Amino acid sequence: AVGAPAARVGLRRGRWGGTRVRLARRGGGVGSWAEVDGREAGIGLLRRYLGVNGPAVRNDFQRWLGATPALPAWKALLPEMTAVSVEGRRGWLLADDVEAVGRSAFADEVRLLPFFDHYQLTHVDRAHLVDPEHKAKIYRTAGWVTPSVQVRGRIRGPCGLTAGVGTVTEFSPLVASDAPGLARDGDRRSTFFLHGGEPGVRPRRPL
Repeated sequence: AVGAPAARVGLRRGRWGGTRVRLARRGGGVGSWAEVDGREAGIGLLRRYLGVNGPAVRNDFQRWLGATPALPAWKALLPEMTAVSVEGRRGWLLADDVEAVGRSAFADEVRLLPFFDHYQLTHVDRAHLVDPEHKAKIYRTAGWVTPSVQVRGRIRGPCGLTAGVGTVTEFSPLVASDAPGLARDGDRRSTFFLHGGEPGVRPRRPL
């Protein structure tokens, strides 16, 4: 409720305070502060958003951006963008990125995504991430986003702790070739988003 009035007088969210919202003046605690033109800032955000999350449409950028209107930046950057189609879905990329994206390919990539991971929140339509019949198992009520395992760009099931060990409840069976990546990313991330469980994450059935 205080967000818009606070912004008008130059206040921003401060350090994390648990259940209390802390506000701070712009520049406080960051050493130096330089005002940036709002239009240019929006264009810069959109350029970075597409560089990481494209292809996307304007509604995706608006969802990611929040209350700030996305249309002015979108119109301004449009000459630098190219419309593309991925599996029949239309979206926009930065023109300079089209060739590199066309050459890219997934290898044996397995990633464990924590609560509210950015990868799961960048688009309005999540069909490119998870099959519709499983969507409610990841995107829950009240905006809750469940930790999950992602294999070659698609969410394959929620993950959590069972007896102190990370486990994956698969939507469809993982295969043996996924095991090294699952173990590698599990060792790397378990203490971060599984709150200190033993290293390693495993499916609920042997691979």
